[in-house]
Amino acid sequence: MKWREVILSTWTDLKSNFKDADIQLYQVLYWTVTVCDRLKSQHIAKAPDGFGLHEFDRIPVHIENYSNRKYFELPEVVYDFPDDKGLDFVSYDYYVDECNPPFTSVTFTRTSPTKARRLYYNEEEKPKPQNPYWYRIKDKVYLLGVENIDLLTVDIGLYGAFNIRNVRLDDECEFPQELLAVAIPQVYSLGRWTMQVPKDLENSGSDNRAEQQQPKGKQQQAPPQPQEQQEQQEQQ
Repeated sequence: MKWREVILSTWTDLKSNFKDADIQLYQVLYWTVTVCDRLKSQHIAKAPDGFGLHEFDRIPVHIENYSNRKYFELPEVVYDFPDDKGLDFVSYDYYVDECNPPFTSVTFTRTSPTKARRLYYNEEEKPKPQNPYWYRIKDKVYLLGVENIDLLTVDIGLYGAFNIRNVRLDDECEFPQELLAVAIPQVYSLGRWTMQVPKDLENSGSDNRAEQQQPKGKQQQAPPQPQEQQEQQEQQ
């Protein structure tokens, strides 16, 4: 099902109830994606059962010029859950040599820049190819313990959020039908509330504070110019 089909009934109902309002399809699309994204994040945070999990294979690994650290960039927007749980896993295939088959994919363990310093002083926890770590800074994920191996790609799984800037009406709606039944009434309520906001509360972007502070009674006159002051003194 495409997003156009999802929002069409809501858009039609709002147009019929608010006939004087100029409600565009993309306006309803924005409301719908916003509500669906909120419901999706709540569902994942409550029960991370694989819903919303996106897997990416062979994400390129880069080397930072000034620090020589290995990292990869997140391929899409992820939810900012506590403890970076928006990034579900990072793994790679660890080869002993060309003659032996690879081990089961080695999974990276999450850490932080502060904790990573301590790890290097503990031989059991020390980052190494068999026990690698990762930590995230904004959209970059840095890899520890793989500095001395030729690591070109990694496999990752993440909980991707809807990016409203990239959603189009004719894109496929990757949202469960059972949750759409919850989302659509909320979208309609949001649309009704938006249409009922008084005009004087809308933010037009202009600064009219000076007009509001101006007294409605006697208008304030500008101070006389030097030439006018001289004429007034001669008349007196």
